[in-house]
Amino acid sequence: ARSCLIDFGTSRHRGLGPFHPSFCSSKEVAARMPHHLLEDEVHEEARAAHVSSSHQPSRRPPASKAGLSWKSFNSTEELLRDTSLWTDPKSWRTLKTVLDPDRPILQVLLENIRSALVIAMVSVPLAIGFGIASGAHPVAGLRTAIWGGMICGAFGSSPFNVVGPASALAGMLSNYSAEWGEDIIPWIAMFSGCICFAVFYLDLQRYCLLMPRSVFEGFTLAVARMIGLKQINFAFGLTGLPEHEEFVDNVWESLINLDKAQWGSMVLFFPETIALFVLPRLFPTVPWMITIPLASIVIGYFAAADASVWNLPTLKTEFGALPNVVAVLPNPDALVQCDDFGGLFLASAAVALVAVLQTLISAKVAEQRAPHNHRGPFNDGQEIAALSLAQVVCGLTGALPPTGLSVLTSISQLNGATHPVSQVMNAVLVLIITSAVLPLFSFLPLPSVAAVLFISAVRMVPVPFLKQLWTHDRTHLFLCISTAAVCVLHGLVEGLMYGTLLGYLIDAHRSSNAGPAVAVRNARIAGSTKTCRTVVISGPITFANAEAIVRRGNREEYEGGGEEDA
Repeated sequence: ARSCLIDFGTSRHRGLGPFHPSFCSSKEVAARMPHHLLEDEVHEEARAAHVSSSHQPSRRPPASKAGLSWKSFNSTEELLRDTSLWTDPKSWRTLKTVLDPDRPILQVLLENIRSALVIAMVSVPLAIGFGIASGAHPVAGLRTAIWGGMICGAFGSSPFNVVGPASALAGMLSNYSAEWGEDIIPWIAMFSGCICFAVFYLDLQRYCLLMPRSVFEGFTLAVARMIGLKQINFAFGLTGLPEHEEFVDNVWESLINLDKAQWGSMVLFFPETIALFVLPRLFPTVPWMITIPLASIVIGYFAAADASVWNLPTLKTEFGALPNVVAVLPNPDALVQCDDFGGLFLASAAVALVAVLQTLISAKVAEQRAPHNHRGPFNDGQEIAALSLAQVVCGLTGALPPTGLSVLTSISQLNGATHPVSQVMNAVLVLIITSAVLPLFSFLPLPSVAAVLFISAVRMVPVPFLKQLWTHDRTHLFLCISTAAVCVLHGLVEGLMYGTLLGYLIDAHRSSNAGPAVAVRNARIAGSTKTCRTVVISGPITFANAEAIVRRGNREEYEGGGEEDA
C-alpha cells in the first residue's frame, strides 16, 4: 500500500488509474487512502514522487507484462515507413497511440460513429438553412460544415465540440452581405481567422471563460429558446413571411400568421416530435434521431410525386436543386470593390469575437455536462488555434466563418461522442452526402428537420442546474434567467457582456461581506462557568472584507452582553 501511494503519479498508475491527479482531487486521494498511511512523512514522499514524475516523460509498461511490442514514432513519415504496421495482424494496437494513447483505434471509431451519423443527418439541412440566412449560397453552409468540422476535429481539443455555420453569425453575415455583396463573406472568414489567431497568440482566450457557470447556462438556455422558436415556420408550413433584423420580431411575425398554417406540415411535425421525445425513453438502444429522419425522406419522396394530395415542403421545394461543389476560391473582385476597409475590419473583428465566445462556451458547457471524460479538460488555446485555421480554410474554399454549435454539440454528446474524431467522421459524412447523395437527401421534409431541432433544444435546457439554483442560490438563478432574456431580446454578445458584468458585481459584493469569511461563536471555558468568544476563520480575509469583519465582530460583542461574560 505504501508503494502504491508513493508511485501513484508514475507510469505504473498513469492513465485511468484510480489515483491519477487528472481524475481526482487531493482530498479524494486522501479519502481513498488508509488512515495509517496518511503520516506527514508519507505525504511528503508522495508529493515529491508526483512532482518528479510530472517533469519526466511517461514510461510505457514493460513488454513482458503487456504482451505487446511497443513502438514509438518521431514523425508521421516514420510511422508510414514501418511496414510491420500493415503486415502484422496485431499492428492496429500500435496505431492506437496515434489516435488515442489509452484506447485502440477501433474502439474509438465504434464509440463515435453513432454521434457522427446523427450530426451528419442534422448538419445538412441546418447548414443549408444557415447558408441562406447568411445571405450566401446554400451550399456555402455545407462547405462550412465540411471544412470547419475537419479542421477543428483534427486539431481541436474538446471531444464534444462541433464547429460549423451558426445562427449567431447568420444575422451579422446577412447584414454584411447586403452591404458589400455575398462574395465578401469568404474574405470576412479569412480576416476573422487572422484575428482569432491573434487572440490565441496573445493568450486572450483565457479571459473569455472568467464568468460564473450561471452565465454559461443562461447562454445555453437562450440558444435553446432561439433554436426551438425558429422552428415555428417549418413546423406549421409558414412560407413567404417578411424577414426582420431582430429575432423577437421574426417570432412575432410567425405567431400572428399561425392562421395560415398548413396541415401537411403539422401532421408530420407533431407525431414525429412526440415520437422523438417518448421512444428514446422506452427503447434507448435504438438510434431514433437517425431512424425517424431517414424514414421521413421516403414520405417526402412520395409526397413530392403528387403535391395535390399532400403538400409537404421539403428541402428541394424550399431551396431548389443544390450543386455538389465543395470548394470554390473566393472572388478577389469583392475585396477590390470594397470601399470601406475600416468597416470590413470591424465586421471581421465582431465575427471573430462571437466565434471565439461561442466556441469556448460550447466546449465549456459540454465539458461540464460530461459525466466521464477520460481525455481531461479541453485546452482553450488549442481550440482557438484550430478555430482560426478552420476559418482561414473555410474562407479559401468559399464557405462561411465557422464557430462552435451548442445545439449540435449537445446532440453529439447525447449520442455518445467521446473523441474529436467524431467531428472528423461527421465532416466526412457530410462531404459524402454533398458529393453523392445530396439530390436524394433533398427530399427530407422541413417539418422533420424542425422536429429534430426542437427536441434537441428541449434537451439543452439545464433543468437540474436550475433546480439546484432554486434551492441553494436564487441570486445566481436570477443571473442565469436574466442573461438568457438579454441574449434573446438584444443578442448573444450583449447578453454575455451583461451576464459577465453582473456576475462580477455579485461576486464582488459577496467577497466584501464578512459572512463567508469569519464566524463569531460563544464557547464555555473548560473547568469553569465562564464563557468566551471564539472567532472561526472559514474564508479569505482581504482588504475588501476587513471592515465588514471588524464591524460584525463589534456587533456580535455588543449583542452578546459585552465584556462581563468574556
